[in-house]
Amino acid sequence: DVFIPPVTYPTNGTVWHINERTHVSWDTSNAPVNITNPIGLILLCKSNIGLPGKLFHSTATLYPTLLLILGNGFSILQGKVGITVPWVVDSDNYQVDHDNGGNFLPFFMITGSGVSF
Repeated sequence: DVFIPPVTYPTNGTVWHINERTHVSWDTSNAPVNITNPIGLILLCKSNIGLPGKLFHSTATLYPTLLLILGNGFSILQGKVGITVPWVVDSDNYQVDHDNGGNFLPFFMITGSGVSF
């Protein structure tokens, strides 16, 4: 069975600071007994950044574009993975996606680079 657990953190209003250690967490309470691929992948996306060719889409009016892989190779049943916040431009329209499942969270902020556009 395919299992794409809903991400529970970060949430709307979360602020991450570049180079800090933090985590991404998700709900594993409804995991099926037999999971086709139990190896996880966490993607950092930024919405509507004006790049040609949108790599991902959602039902919202903004279209997230993949920026970075935050983590991979972990068991999705562990419910949480630690990450180091990457060096990216300051913005309040970042989202994470779990396993490229289109399960985008509300927007959150990453700050600390001193660069924004």
